[in-house]
Amino acid sequence: MAKVSFDSFSEHDIERVFIAGNLSEAQRIEKLLTDEGIDYAVEVEKFMQTRIFFTSEHLGATFYVHTGQAPFCRKLLLTHGFSNGILQEDS
Repeated sequence: MAKVSFDSFSEHDIERVFIAGNLSEAQRIEKLLTDEGIDYAVEVEKFMQTRIFFTSEHLGATFYVHTGQAPFCRKLLLTHGFSNGILQEDS
């Protein structure tokens, strides 16, 4: 179990669970999900980051998992200190 292509997932049963803002963070998320035996897909997406006085657009690595595993993955990510990039179901 590890990184898989989007073709391996059906359109209706995946959820976004995390967006990594840099390569180092994305690599740590990949390792965590792989070590836990979770199938996931990754896609580069735009996200907005707000600082004190301005908002800027960035690219990040968005992680998708099967919908049934999404709550477990969010809890796992939170437990391992990745709270800032967690995406909720309706994000």
